[in-house]
Amino acid sequence: MNDEDYIELFGMTKAELMNKGMMCLIHNLGILEAQTYIANIMQEGRESPSNYTEYQQKLFDNMTDEEFKESLNEFIKNHPHE
Repeated sequence: MNDEDYIELFGMTKAELMNKGMMCLIHNLGILEAQTYIANIMQEGRESPSNYTEYQQKLFDNMTDEEFKESLNEFIKNHPHE
């Protein structure tokens, strides 16, 4: 996609979207954890080409219902404004 496509879909350029996403990660995780998260996503892609949706499916498929509920409740507790 080019910047015109990004602007049409998201109301911002690819660079602006990437910056906004990184700022969200830094805000919620901190710099070190955000960088580690990005590195892990990149490593996952090198080991077996995939996309973020497939990565999330693998993550959640390996969770029990109870683990998922605990994770969800923890997220809700830590993000009451969202």
